Amino acid sequence: MTATRTESSLVTDAWADLVTMLLGAWLMIGIFLDGYAHTNLVDQLESFFTPWHAVFYSGFLATSAWVFWIVYRNVRLGRSWREAIPIGYGPTVFGLGLFGLGGLGDGIWHSVFGIESGIDALLSPTHFMLFVGGLLGLSTAIRTTRARNPATDLMPSDRAPLILSLLLVTAALAFFAVYMWIPAQIWAIGIPYEEAQGAVGYVVAGALVATAVMVAPVLIVLRWWNLPAGVFLVIWPVVNAAIAVAFTMDLETALAFGIVGGVTGELLRRVLQPGPLRRGASLLVTSLAVATAWAACLIAFEVVSDILWPPEIWTGLVVLSGLATLGIAWIALPDRARGPAPNS
Repeated sequence: MTATRTESSLVTDAWADLVTMLLGAWLMIGIFLDGYAHTNLVDQLESFFTPWHAVFYSGFLATSAWVFWIVYRNVRLGRSWREAIPIGYGPTVFGLGLFGLGGLGDGIWHSVFGIESGIDALLSPTHFMLFVGGLLGLSTAIRTTRARNPATDLMPSDRAPLILSLLLVTAALAFFAVYMWIPAQIWAIGIPYEEAQGAVGYVVAGALVATAVMVAPVLIVLRWWNLPAGVFLVIWPVVNAAIAVAFTMDLETALAFGIVGGVTGELLRRVLQPGPLRRGASLLVTSLAVATAWAACLIAFEVVSDILWPPEIWTGLVVLSGLATLGIAWIALPDRARGPAPNS
């Protein structure tokens, strides 16, 4: 059974959402393969029709077919097509349509302007359509889990689709911010400081971008639920490793960031048990995990190379990232002492 009746709407079950997210993972793997090709196999990108496009567009078709089947099953129960769309799947349907239009436009774009090979691929208008449409689809389980779990404790069956959805959304955000993904390209601090003045702002800005992306999935959970095991341990290492491998960046520093930050976050989660009713613990867990991740990233770079920037820069990077996380979390998390945030 893919959906259950409520008084006024339909809500999918966790198993249906898990299938949706697994098909979304198929699409996302194809996107990362395409990113690898655009970075390392430019001479083989002679047309729109490539093996890498085939992987992620087949993932898109499979996801679309599955979502259509979910809706169609509900139409057979007597609902109109609009009423048959389960809670949380409205943006999914729109996103898949936008993704399809973006794919058609991308084929035309490549025919007219050629194949991109660098940052221009991430800034293509048709690729932004794919990005936004993909995000709406990949975030499906976040919305549907909210519909099934109004309380602060997640049902065990909901953890897998939710964490997978958060992983895919974070990976998509990181993919489109890869030109500023400092955990995997912190090489600038190995250039003599006198020769790298122009890179200082880039490194600091990139560190803050990566910080915001990596802390976002944790804050999404903490806004509504007690943090389950696996959010840090699954998302942080996998996303950073995928970015480093797909774009041939510094795997050692990216893994140090992801693994140490993920383990630290998990240990703090076990001790402090953050959640929407424990705002102080949530603020502490997220900011300390981020600061530890950046410290590990810098230490890893020092091991494989040499940090040639003054200590004020690289220690400040750790502190600034932790403080930025604290500020973002302070704004994003509800203050339950004053009641729930509007529309939460």
